[in-house]
Amino acid sequence: MGGSTAPGAGRFAYGTRVFLFRQARYAYGFETSMAFEEGVDPPERRFRDDDGDVLCGGRFAVAVRRPDSGPVEDEFSFTILPTWEDQTEIELRIHRTAEAAPRYVDEAGCEEIGCVTVDIGDTLGRPLHERAIRLLFSFGRSGIEVEAFDPATGDSHRVRLDVDRG
Repeated sequence: MGGSTAPGAGRFAYGTRVFLFRQARYAYGFETSMAFEEGVDPPERRFRDDDGDVLCGGRFAVAVRRPDSGPVEDEFSFTILPTWEDQTEIELRIHRTAEAAPRYVDEAGCEEIGCVTVDIGDTLGRPLHERAIRLLFSFGRSGIEVEAFDPATGDSHRVRLDVDRG
């Protein structure tokens, strides 16, 4: 009989799903404006958008925190609104940093690693909240794919970034 194995030993892999985990070496996110916090945000970052909201510019919106880990192919979705009624494009600057929870994109150690520009000119004249785009971060084995999707027009823009460069 020689060479027999335990029953089922050769079938372990059948029907299984392989999960690959990746630990983030950096915090990844994008530049945005968020509600201004009096006493926290510096006054020079304060501005008012066309809806009258008081905002803080240059904020780091975190998509993945360092050193979080999760399954490869995880996706993270965000809604982005234009700031100005006459705005015809949204430029999404993608950043990374070794800090776990950065507040601003211009802090020491933060670096821009990519950019996605979305033309929103076809939605001029609509209220700002009706001009939202969807931003989707997809984390793969060696890279990040960032997709900006405009539901009003169906336009989609993508950029792929190497997370291990540098």
